[in-house]
Amino acid sequence: MEIKNSDLDLAIDYFENKQFSDSSEKKFFSKFPVILSYLTSNQFDILSEEEYMILMFEAIVLLKAIEYKQNSMGDAEGAQLEALETQNWDKFESFSNMVFEEKAHKLFDNKSEDVVNFILSGFEPDEDEQDFEEISPAAKEILLISLKTIYDCFI
Repeated sequence: MEIKNSDLDLAIDYFENKQFSDSSEKKFFSKFPVILSYLTSNQFDILSEEEYMILMFEAIVLLKAIEYKQNSMGDAEGAQLEALETQNWDKFESFSNMVFEEKAHKLFDNKSEDVVNFILSGFEPDEDEQDFEEISPAAKEILLISLKTIYDCFI
């Protein structure tokens, strides 16, 4: 199963049409308590508020896009999530002589280009965004690995 731009666009449209709020975010994540626990763990305390908001937005869009493709899905398993995160960090760190974008594509085995591009697009300001906070290289790595881990739990 591959997530395409059309799936991601559908998910974004879904949340835009719902006028997404904190309460609707909590309701959506109630279906994924393990993922929510992961995303609210203290390992993300290093992220700025803006970086964390990007993580949450991209995670929820990715989950919704996967949900559209699979029609229904359960939650991740904690042990599986932990193992996948370790594997992803190990794999990412093995790409030592590459620029970040190359590492991102290689982490996804040069598949799921649309998902990789969606994740990377969150690191850049929108055309109309004037007070965009630059995302640190460490935060980019954390966001990429975390989102890849969530993706791997369901794909």
